[in-house]
Amino acid sequence: MKRLARLLCAAYLTVFLTFSGMSAAQAELNVDETRDLLQKSLTVAEIDAEIARIGTEESQVAASLAEDEAAMRRQEVQVEKTRERLGYVLRAYYKGERQSLWLAVLHAKSFSQLLTFYDYLSYIYRSDRTALIGYREEYVKLEEAHRQLTLKQMELANLKAEFVRQRERMTALQEEIDRQLQEHPDAAAALAKQMTAVQTSWKENGLPLFRNYFTSMSEAMQKLPELILNDKEKRYIKGTLLAISDADLTAMLHEEKSDLQNLSLTFRDGHFTASGKEGDLAASIVGHYTVEENPNRLQFHVDRLEYNGFALDETTRRSLEEAYDMSFAPGAILPMLRAKEVSTDGGMLSIRFQIKF
Repeated sequence: MKRLARLLCAAYLTVFLTFSGMSAAQAELNVDETRDLLQKSLTVAEIDAEIARIGTEESQVAASLAEDEAAMRRQEVQVEKTRERLGYVLRAYYKGERQSLWLAVLHAKSFSQLLTFYDYLSYIYRSDRTALIGYREEYVKLEEAHRQLTLKQMELANLKAEFVRQRERMTALQEEIDRQLQEHPDAAAALAKQMTAVQTSWKENGLPLFRNYFTSMSEAMQKLPELILNDKEKRYIKGTLLAISDADLTAMLHEEKSDLQNLSLTFRDGHFTASGKEGDLAASIVGHYTVEENPNRLQFHVDRLEYNGFALDETTRRSLEEAYDMSFAPGAILPMLRAKEVSTDGGMLSIRFQIKF
């Protein structure tokens, strides 16, 4: 796969140089150097998109934090009012005022007066109890508000730190690109044009292609338990082992999703690889599954993404992994099933189950 990608990239660069009117001598850069520049320019575009996303999220979290702070201040006022009321009740008990009221019942001059005293005292008791319960509930709400505020503050701090980290990465990469272009002034204009073309291709074609693949694969994986349950020949489940080949799962995906006809799956060396080609666009998704608990499921992790032979940045991998759920819940097949082990080797996706009643 890597050798093929390198050959395709070399062919792409050769065609570009020919049509741009530059000879290899004029360009002064070899294929690997040019590829490195294009890779960096694509990464810069990805990081720039991530910085924009972080900036938007940071603004949303900051606004939410301001709302939480205002809500907490209101809650503190409410707790103080409840505390004052509770203090009055406790002082009344301490000074014996409540006891004297109950003693008044004993001096009732009639049954009617006794019932009146009783109703009045019952009302006071309920009111006192409400004050005690109210204070406890308001205090719990205040503690929760403090906890949520702390979490939001941590989230905002993490976003700010990530924003700075990604901006520093982008600045460093851009400086490398500028330095390399300055070293080859005769080729700079043509290279800048080519870098823009790669960035535009990614934004307009590559990212939508990956989103489509992830969306369709996520939807298909959620329906996988149903497809397996409908397997009347019991080809996939043997005792506590589910084993399905990459060829069979690819066929299932093609049957389930018409827009995945050009996508193929392979299970090799612990990796789950999905590769597809749409016209002159090539996409590759490489990841692995792990067994997770609470809830029990197989969680998919994206290890590598490639677009037309270029490796995509960690920011793109992370954002796509978080946005699309490609997990698989064994309990959807049978509630008593729990995943114990998972492997993707030799063209087989194998899942070992435990049965818990």
